[in-house]
Amino acid sequence: RLVFLSDRDGAENVWTIAADGTRPEQVSKGDNALYASPEWTPDGDYIVVSKTQSPLGSNYELWLFHKDGGPGVSLTKGDKGEGARGSGRGTNINSLGAAFGPDARYLWYARKRGGFGYNIDISQWQLAILDRQTGRIYPQTDIYGSAMRPAISPDGKWLVYAVRHDAETGLRL
Repeated sequence: RLVFLSDRDGAENVWTIAADGTRPEQVSKGDNALYASPEWTPDGDYIVVSKTQSPLGSNYELWLFHKDGGPGVSLTKGDKGEGARGSGRGTNINSLGAAFGPDARYLWYARKRGGFGYNIDISQWQLAILDRQTGRIYPQTDIYGSAMRPAISPDGKWLVYAVRHDAETGLRL
């Protein structure tokens, strides 16, 4: 099955569909949330997605939903911002772009302090790992130009992510 976001029920929600385009099934149920970057867990039983209850400009949290639906649970609600860069006030942490390697215990993602914005200062988005067993978060980058949208090779030997350099976006391996 494929996972995607749609407002076909009148509000944006997480959906799955068979690879042949049949049997769409709604996973999340809500009328005012926004979602981004859904990703399957390696076992195919759950979906991790970035979710916010507020309009664009808000902070996203990583949420875990069972593939068959249910209320879901926040994975990053307790993130107090240790190691997170950015100029936002307080400890609001924005979490986007979940990715898994071969060990489903560790969830890679990009995070920063403060809400979404365009033309933000350099080095705000950085990669982190969430240990799903302990709940601990480990910052992984502190790089000029930020670090965003991680992807890990199936064998776990390679990490690729987006980075900004001057006015260009590129990939770092």
